Amino acid sequence: MKIPAFIIIPHGGYQVPEEMADYSTLNQFDCFMEADTSANEIFNLSGETLGFIDSQVSRLFIDLDRPAYSMPPVSDDGVIKVHTSGGKDVFRENCFPDEIALASMLKRYYFPFHATIDKIIKTGEPAILLECHTMMPVAPANAIDAGKPRPLIIVEDRVETRDKTVRTCSENLSEDLTNELVKSFRDEDTTAAGRAITGEPRRNRFILGKYGRGDIPMLRVSISRSLFINEKDFSYEFMSVNPLRIEDLREKFFSALHRFMHKNF
Repeated sequence: MKIPAFIIIPHGGYQVPEEMADYSTLNQFDCFMEADTSANEIFNLSGETLGFIDSQVSRLFIDLDRPAYSMPPVSDDGVIKVHTSGGKDVFRENCFPDEIALASMLKRYYFPFHATIDKIIKTGEPAILLECHTMMPVAPANAIDAGKPRPLIIVEDRVETRDKTVRTCSENLSEDLTNELVKSFRDEDTTAAGRAITGEPRRNRFILGKYGRGDIPMLRVSISRSLFINEKDFSYEFMSVNPLRIEDLREKFFSALHRFMHKNF
């Protein structure tokens, strides 16, 4: 029997949308490293959970974790990016897409993603929503925690709005999932920031803020790419992670999720 969790993976894609092929300055390496690398593979538990949704498109061109119309010049870190996390221009000079191209991309990639989440939530079948990410071991320059080392695991249960902090599930649930993840990853090397934290509320958590306010509890889970972007498991030549390592991490994540769900639901 499948466990009643619905998994959302917004940043696992590497592809440049065909509408943007003539505008982009980016190469395969840029898109691979700017994504939540291997998130689509690690968190794909379609055979074990109620369901999941991911995206194949790079977050630099369609960031599904931003409001639909947050775009330049209002925001350089909205649904469409101007620079990578390392400061490289995403678009060639004087080649930013026009309104028709932007509207086309939103219609093709953005709105169907969110419509699917809405549809699943309305069925009432999920017991919990999990938004899943992989993260850089050290925060990039454009992040809120720029330059700081990150732990192996971050679990977030709150989002900061303009005037208040919104909790997306009970504190017990976030603590329980964090504890189970720590158990599953106990044999992994820690980072300078330690093994796991339950994160402080942050802005720019659009998905968590949008879907975590309803009757279904929601958590945002991030694991460090140091677990697989390393000399042992990653090939820079082929831009690929050892599939056996991916399977190992998937099994560890699922075992933690299975124990958590059995205890709480």
